[in-house]
Amino acid sequence: MKKTWRTKTARILSTAVLGFGLAGLLIASISAGFEDDPKGGFAVPNPDYLAWLHSHQISSDMPPLSAEGYALGHIPPRVDPYLYDTGEDADQAEIDALPARYDLRSQNKLTPVRDQGACGSCWSFAVCAAMESALRPGASWNFSEQHMIKNHGFKWGPCKGGNLTMAMAYLTRWTGPVNETDVPYSYLDPDGAASVRKHVQNVVFVPIRKNNGDNNKIKNMVKKYGAVSTSMYWDGAAFNSATNSYYNPDNPVGGHAVTIVGWDDNFSRNNFNRIPSRDGAFIVRNSWGPGWGEGGYFYVSYCDKYFGRRWYSAAFKKPESPSNYNKVYCYDISGWTDCYGYGRTTAWMANMFMAGNSESIQAVSFYTRGTKTSYVVRVYRGNTVGEPRSGILVTRKSGKLANPGYYTIKLKKKVGVTKGQRFSVVVKLTATGTDFPVPCEVRTPGFTKPKFSKGGKNQSFLSSNGTNWTDLNDLMKNANICLKAFAK
Repeated sequence: MKKTWRTKTARILSTAVLGFGLAGLLIASISAGFEDDPKGGFAVPNPDYLAWLHSHQISSDMPPLSAEGYALGHIPPRVDPYLYDTGEDADQAEIDALPARYDLRSQNKLTPVRDQGACGSCWSFAVCAAMESALRPGASWNFSEQHMIKNHGFKWGPCKGGNLTMAMAYLTRWTGPVNETDVPYSYLDPDGAASVRKHVQNVVFVPIRKNNGDNNKIKNMVKKYGAVSTSMYWDGAAFNSATNSYYNPDNPVGGHAVTIVGWDDNFSRNNFNRIPSRDGAFIVRNSWGPGWGEGGYFYVSYCDKYFGRRWYSAAFKKPESPSNYNKVYCYDISGWTDCYGYGRTTAWMANMFMAGNSESIQAVSFYTRGTKTSYVVRVYRGNTVGEPRSGILVTRKSGKLANPGYYTIKLKKKVGVTKGQRFSVVVKLTATGTDFPVPCEVRTPGFTKPKFSKGGKNQSFLSSNGTNWTDLNDLMKNANICLKAFAK
């Protein structure tokens, strides 16, 4: 069996960073070590997140700023992406059909550029821009960044910063999105009540670029779905204001969220302050207003060492009507913050729920960080407490996913339940590229809010074989599996 981190190791690492800094992290890592553990373990948090945690005062709500005074605001996610695999590449015919230049600005697929002002809210602007682009040209929406930054549900204030996983926690528990007209952007004033306008059911992650030429996956997503949210490091010295171009050959931890809206394979390498090894650039939308750059846009070299290389980029499949389902059953209010595994690509996960009404369970959802994932979903009804595969197996569905991401799987057969009846969702996952395939929410000091990160007994279960099950809260208190059920 491959070596995995034990549960206690993840806790030691987090404590070391909070209490002793990066030196403590190194000592804790060495002393805790790796060991064979047939019972499995949690993944180690993203090193970029731990470095950020060490160097920032979370209690402060002052936005991070560039040297020029522009607000930034991207915080590295706690989950380590751990991926450098292929994901969904176009077939050869699609690759051959990709033009040398493609620009969503000429496709009526973008809403007007906006300005985040003196607030670390770039992450919400990047996500809202991607969702709005996914719905165009058929419909024109303007989602409220203000509502997202005030209701994300994490430990710090609206202008401290955020990231894609925080946005997805907000969106997938159906807190948003809401209309900009209902909650206008001000970031200094409290927001008001508003109706959720869309349900986000599918988000496709683009695996990390491996090298300067590994760009077809991002290009495919832009062409297929619209604007793609991503992160970058911002250094004003790397920006050429005469050509609105950016190239940083270094690889720091940073700091800004933007959206990719196209590419230009022939964008000259001579346009950059420091000359990269090849021509070509992504066309990128910023959130510093239309008076900045090329009407709010700029060009990032394919050779940039951070862009698309330190965490996922993400495309939103067209958000759905809020009438698609009436209720979401879930425990992971704070969303995806960790992963669990058994030192292999396959694991089983299950959540047990009690029906709040007489209704039908019609779909389930989960995250996967596998570059290719096979799944088998089973839904049982009339369970015995603590036994996720007890009761009646009502429906089963298997399938494959070509990319990491968040996916909603529609069931083959609707599962009718009555008020007060127990039911369970059981999923077998085989996720290429990771030994930690089970997505989890864990309570994290300084990051998640205790009122949202609430685990309990007889809710979430893990198994290496689908037969012998362990209650997740016996391994870590206040932890949940990120596995939802949708009813109507």
